[in-house]
Amino acid sequence: MPMSSSTTSGRKCCISRKALSPSGAVRQEPPSAREVQRALNEIEASFYRRMQRVGGFGGKADQLNSYFYAGGGPDYFAEDLARYTSLSASDVQAAVAQWLPPDRRVELTVNPEEKK
Repeated sequence: MPMSSSTTSGRKCCISRKALSPSGAVRQEPPSAREVQRALNEIEASFYRRMQRVGGFGGKADQLNSYFYAGGGPDYFAEDLARYTSLSASDVQAAVAQWLPPDRRVELTVNPEEKK
């Protein structure tokens, strides 16, 4: 599946590209420690950015309400963040093997129309 995933900062995540590539590079070899750390840094930064926004959709109130509803209390933030920051390269590889089977994917190419 030649699809790429952009992070909130606009950079493409190396792990996503490798996991979704037709060759399934992550199936063969786990991502490097540097790739995992880069992804974790982006995830952690995103968590803190979401908590800094006030008002609108996805702001601080929405996040705290979501944690209250799904996690049992607004202080679930630390536990939620820990779910991601505790991941290792082998966890990523195991998730790819379990949830991204190589024989079940959709390949989509979107080409914009030419201007007339």
